Amino acid sequence: MRNTNDKRHVLVTRFRVNVTNTGSLAGDDVVLAFLEPPRTSIIDPTPPIKQLFGFQRVHLNVNESKEVYFSLYADSLLSIGHNGFKWLQPRLYKIIIGTKVMHTIKLQGTGALWSELGR
Repeated sequence: MRNTNDKRHVLVTRFRVNVTNTGSLAGDDVVLAFLEPPRTSIIDPTPPIKQLFGFQRVHLNVNESKEVYFSLYADSLLSIGHNGFKWLQPRLYKIIIGTKVMHTIKLQGTGALWSELGR
């Protein structure tokens, strides 16, 4: 992780994907990046099925390809407890870009209250 000196933005990782227009017309596409947390959580008994952490609109001509970048920040990995506190928990997270699972991120260690981390 890299701290960008902004309390809300601790960079965890970046993703790069190629988007190609395989259709017969030029057009725009909105590429969506989701985080899928595990279905079980001590802090949050009903975690979201998936949560959006990035999107980017690209215009592509026929057969054109472009690279799209997404940054994943630690605040996207937080769970909100029933008391409203934010927690960073050790878990496995699936990264979905477009319609494909692209990567899995594993956070290890013990859970921590986000405010205790100086955030």
